[in-house]
Amino acid sequence: MLAAGLCLTGVHAQETENTDGTVSTMDANEIKTVTADTYQPVGEMDGAENAAMGDGTPQQPQPEYRSRSANARLISPVWGMNGTMKTFTYMKDGQSIVVENPKQVVDVSEHDGKINWEKLKSEGIDAAIIRIGWGVGYTDEYFDYNISECKRLGIPYGLYLYSYAYDANFAYAEAESTIERLQGYDLTDMSYPIYYDIEAFKEYNHDGATRVPPKDVSTYESIIKTYVDKLNSAGFSGNVHVYSYRSYCQNQLNSAYILGLTSWIAEYGSYLAFDNQYYTGPNGWQYTSTANFDGVERENVDVSMFTNSPLNLQTQSPANLTATVEGTNIKLTWDKVPYNTRYRVYYQTTDDGEWNYLTSQTGTSYTFKTGASGASYRFVVRTANLINGEYKFSQASFSNRLTYPQKKAQGFHNLSRRVRVFSSPNAANYNRYDPFKKNGWAA
Repeated sequence: MLAAGLCLTGVHAQETENTDGTVSTMDANEIKTVTADTYQPVGEMDGAENAAMGDGTPQQPQPEYRSRSANARLISPVWGMNGTMKTFTYMKDGQSIVVENPKQVVDVSEHDGKINWEKLKSEGIDAAIIRIGWGVGYTDEYFDYNISECKRLGIPYGLYLYSYAYDANFAYAEAESTIERLQGYDLTDMSYPIYYDIEAFKEYNHDGATRVPPKDVSTYESIIKTYVDKLNSAGFSGNVHVYSYRSYCQNQLNSAYILGLTSWIAEYGSYLAFDNQYYTGPNGWQYTSTANFDGVERENVDVSMFTNSPLNLQTQSPANLTATVEGTNIKLTWDKVPYNTRYRVYYQTTDDGEWNYLTSQTGTSYTFKTGASGASYRFVVRTANLINGEYKFSQASFSNRLTYPQKKAQGFHNLSRRVRVFSSPNAANYNRYDPFKKNGWAA
């Protein structure tokens, strides 16, 4: 049993909350973790609530359902159909954004009662995330039933554990408990990850002390990496992700390592006001906890939209676009846009002139070589993201205006006049070069 008040050696902890928006960029290899060699067995949890996903999420405005059907209409978001294709539409910044071929996913626990999975499947759900349990040694009453029903009916599924970890040592215990609970199950047909549910749990007593959620990023880095590493070593490598809610991601979990594993985020409202630039795979947005379906006793069911396309891409423009003269060319550079598919580059010669297309590319720099010497140029770059088979464009980023440099290029000898004439493929006129002139250029 872990002695009361014992500090975990090697795990750095601060009692300050990360509220300044700074992202921890600590290298994953530098994050301190607990291993089999350093783990100290923990005692039983005392007084911890039987918590399920979303119990620690702050109260937020909820979208309003108007019916119980699989395509239940919401003010925003709203599920719909385009022919035979399911759609999900939400509003952001005054724009109507349509996601094609999304997955309608519910997360379930014993709090939902004994689910009639055949009825729930007929409601149009595409997948379910099933609670394994909570903390250490607590298993969901209907875990066996829920996973066997999903297997029987061919419903894609994933799993989650509600975490009560206050330090990395307890996270190791949660990982051991998870692995023990999953022994004997054939999970080769599991379509979604195992999610480590990280929320601001309610305080409880453990090993003679009152335990509260960590307030700092570094402690959570150690907690999450310890849990993930342990499950990876048990055969779940690459299939252990993090679930949390937006404000936690922006503060206590604001870490490049953690956000790189965070593929499922809760925010109850008309849109997800968070762009996770550290994760690029299929992702989920839990947008309500008040849905209801036939087959589920409880009227407040969590529903998420999962998609292979990251959300909110069309709002991101390339930042820090600069144009500089380099030799006899103009060099453009800009910052990488997360998830970007391509960049489109254009130029303009006068402030009120037309914009001319230059290139579409994946890189974040471009060298302009075909300008006219002495002419003035300005450039724009737009993000072009391939979303659901169609390119969506960002607002344009504008460069400074530059004068194209004078070209000195290939030449040939005019032997009769002993004057070398140089021509430039990019020059507006040819200039004669005279080696006997002081500056070399003939009038």
